[in-house]
Amino acid sequence: EIRDLATGEADLSVHLGRPTAPDYKIRHVANLQMRPFAARTYLREFGMPKTLEELRDHYITEYAPPFGGPLWENWNRCVSLSKGVVFRSDSTYAVARAANEGYGIALLPRYAPEIHHNLQEIPIEVGPPLEVWVASHETTCRIRRIRATIDIIYKLFDADRYRYFSD
Repeated sequence: EIRDLATGEADLSVHLGRPTAPDYKIRHVANLQMRPFAARTYLREFGMPKTLEELRDHYITEYAPPFGGPLWENWNRCVSLSKGVVFRSDSTYAVARAANEGYGIALLPRYAPEIHHNLQEIPIEVGPPLEVWVASHETTCRIRRIRATIDIIYKLFDADRYRYFSD
């Protein structure tokens, strides 16, 4: 279930995109680089696209519902021109797994091949990275355990340790 930070149902939240609520204390955590990926077997059969336009000749595995912003607008345009969506899920893991099994091309975080070893990155820039933010309510952000949790989340996205979160 989604809990509401504003009403105190949650102590903190992680957002893809900058939160806009005025009473949140927010901290930019990382930039999450996203790229198209496909299974090596898929690419051998259908070829490696070199541009966004060439994605029209390919099948797509898609995360749904789509997000807003320039990255997703570009990707959604590619999806609308593609041969078709062959798999759709609200689970990033399921979308990555379907791409790993050769169903089609998926837009995934650059660390996806660390989890799904059959994936190959397709060197096409789709759009700007997703910004990852942590938010807490201004009344709870001073609580020691919440502050410690935010610090741990920040370390998990450390660009110096994990190249996937660097520009």
